[in-house]
Amino acid sequence: MHHDSNAQRLPNECLYLIVDYLRTDLVALRTLLLVNRFFFHAAVPWMLNDPLTTWEMTYATPEVETNVDKFMALLIASVLHAQRAKAQSVDEDFTANGFLSKFGFQLVEPVTSPLLQDAAQGVSPTTIDYSRYFTDMLYFEWSHVGFPTLVRLKEFPPAWKDEMPIHNDWGMRIEYSEGAGPHTEHTEELQTHREYKEEVQERMVDFFLYHNTKYITTLDFNIADSHRYLQYADKLESLKILFLDRFQSMPDSHQMDAISFIVQNRTAFPRKRPLRLEFGYSWSSSDEWDDLTPLEKRKRQIVFQKTRIALYEAVGNLQEIDVSDCPGFYDNCGNIDVEYLEELEDRDQHRMMYEGPQQRAFLERCHQLRTLKLGVSQPDMFSWLVEKKDGTTRSLAANVLQNLKVLDLSSDSGASCVLPALEDAVIAFGKSLTDVVVRGYVSTELEVVHELPSRPPSISMWNLPFVRSIDISIQSYDLGHIGRFDLPQLEELKFSVSMRTMQPVENDITASPTIVLAEQWELKKLKKLHLYDIAALAFNYDSLDHMRNLQELRMIVGKQCQISYPAESIPRLRRHVRYQETPNNKNNNEDGNNNGSEPEPADQKWKDCWNLPKLRTLILEGPPDAVFSFSWLCGCPSLESVKLMHKAGFQRLAISSASEYSSYIPRISKELPVEDVEDTSMDPNMQPLWGSKLQSFTFKGPWIMSKTDLITALTVYAPNLSTLSLDRIHVKATLNGKGFLKMLLEAKAVGRALAEDAVEQDSSGTSSSGDSSFTSIVPVGKLNKIQCQYGLGKRSAAYLCLLEIPRKEAQSYRDSGMTVFSVMGKDLIVNPERRAREGWPV
Repeated sequence: MHHDSNAQRLPNECLYLIVDYLRTDLVALRTLLLVNRFFFHAAVPWMLNDPLTTWEMTYATPEVETNVDKFMALLIASVLHAQRAKAQSVDEDFTANGFLSKFGFQLVEPVTSPLLQDAAQGVSPTTIDYSRYFTDMLYFEWSHVGFPTLVRLKEFPPAWKDEMPIHNDWGMRIEYSEGAGPHTEHTEELQTHREYKEEVQERMVDFFLYHNTKYITTLDFNIADSHRYLQYADKLESLKILFLDRFQSMPDSHQMDAISFIVQNRTAFPRKRPLRLEFGYSWSSSDEWDDLTPLEKRKRQIVFQKTRIALYEAVGNLQEIDVSDCPGFYDNCGNIDVEYLEELEDRDQHRMMYEGPQQRAFLERCHQLRTLKLGVSQPDMFSWLVEKKDGTTRSLAANVLQNLKVLDLSSDSGASCVLPALEDAVIAFGKSLTDVVVRGYVSTELEVVHELPSRPPSISMWNLPFVRSIDISIQSYDLGHIGRFDLPQLEELKFSVSMRTMQPVENDITASPTIVLAEQWELKKLKKLHLYDIAALAFNYDSLDHMRNLQELRMIVGKQCQISYPAESIPRLRRHVRYQETPNNKNNNEDGNNNGSEPEPADQKWKDCWNLPKLRTLILEGPPDAVFSFSWLCGCPSLESVKLMHKAGFQRLAISSASEYSSYIPRISKELPVEDVEDTSMDPNMQPLWGSKLQSFTFKGPWIMSKTDLITALTVYAPNLSTLSLDRIHVKATLNGKGFLKMLLEAKAVGRALAEDAVEQDSSGTSSSGDSSFTSIVPVGKLNKIQCQYGLGKRSAAYLCLLEIPRKEAQSYRDSGMTVFSVMGKDLIVNPERRAREGWPV
């Protein structure tokens, strides 16, 4: 970029790409805007009035979504500019409406889009043809495009040739000023009619196909319209996915046209990857089948799906196939070439009942299969691949699915069905797997009542030497045991076990289920661990000693999981949690009525800190949040975000698990206010964690924490925190918003004093920490976003020297480094001059 007016200037489209790439990094973006005056004046308008995106405010979070009208205007304009340049290169006349008329369009009058105005006048052409990057011709996704503001049809849809519509899409009668006919004005009411919009969308597909035939990757059409697209079949060199729809009744000629399209495309580009066929909802159901029995419906579907099988045959060397809604497939697939088949999906839960042997024979033919996604209806689905004798098992799948990498099993019969099938699959071909996905939910349909298994299903030790990702989500009446995961290459584990009872909800008054502690897991390469419900409750925390590469830890127990609360439900913690004595329950305990847990044995100490040097994200919800204390931050130097959430029972947020009071859960009532118990376990010589990367801390729910502990947490353990979000802290010293904000302001002053003292020690060479990185850090001063559920009146705000600011300006203040307090709909900032005058710590 140069200041010389004759120099080449950076096109606006490039500026947009730069701005859009840096949209989430405002600091970097603002730095870039200071490069020179030209860039600033060129880029700022694009930031504030982006032609492709618009801001929409949801309940809590602003999100960016594509402005489809402006996006479509840019695509149409790009085509018109490109076609004009092509015509001028051979000295041909070109007009925008002249070109659009080939497809039955014309620009609306007057043209309101600046992009289309330039395209019509032939000025300010786009630097590149953006339409070449718009390769998915899925016109059903264009229903929200405001075409009436861009283009309209030259003539009404053919369906209106004999009779114009009487009612609009909402059933309201359409009023015609001079009678309905072919010369009727194309009013907005007519242009928004469903049939009119569908005609526009279909012609728009032709428009883009004509211009960008060789770039199109995805095409969507109804088989009845196959003849319209035959002219493009041998020109679509980049076509990868063909999305097909159909009518319930279909003549053979329509099927033959669709087959011809596929064959012509395959013949024209023999080296191209075979087409992937996808089928819409119209292929799987019909209103005429609603009253049929399941068997009658299946027989009708077998006939209905013969067209789909014929289309698969036309593709040739299939590499991907989905036969989930295609009953009878294995009985009629003899002509389908599966030599190169890499992915098979079949979610039919009744396949084993009707085509079990045929499915097995098909799988034996698929020697190159890499991905297998199956619906499981019987626990012995893979038993034919395993021999069980004298208490031992061995694989019989010497030549079956030995190249399989991804196994995805789903069942409507719960864990008791899918887990045994998984066990057999692991024995049969587990040594080649890299990814495992399991879904086992109990269907709400009561057509088949599954008996409870003789023993609860278990997760045992698997021999999966190369698996990198496991995702298990199951429902179970009971879960017997979670074994030792010895998976040397595992990097990601997601494990959810939710309980389901056999009794109706109104009679379900059973006690909490028994949670069996899982064995220790040695997962040395694990990076992500997500545990939900029973899987989280049964987790053995000693496993963390073997997860040094862990980067993300999520342990969430939802309210639907029927367990006692709080942490007594976690086997590893039962002996470490008890209720704090109050005058009321102390007498009861002396009488032998102990309402809390058993006293903690002297030799059972909870580990205060885990060494997880790469952990960045920690999310604990429900009972698992009892394991957290701020001492975790000492062993997790890379931790950036912490979220602790629970909705039932009071819980202490401890500085250290070694504290005398860390395991106590106070009994709180209106008559007995919370005791302001302070943590006494912290090393008095401990230096603030200047190198801490913790930026965001969220704790929602009725947490207990003393004033001293909270100040210590913010100044010593999390000095670089920028965002603090909470409901309320239940301590005697801060029962209202005024007291809470006063405490936070005091914490900022303490943190600043610690920083100044540390800088002074470092400059004089007396620092004992040996780390001078803190000299560029302003501890607690970085805390610029505080959200809490406290109310604050005008008098209290004035007392604390706080000023209310407009909500829309809050982010600007945060970006400038100022702290913004968000309390019950108000945004407040500190008036430092006034606080200094009145003697408050600043």
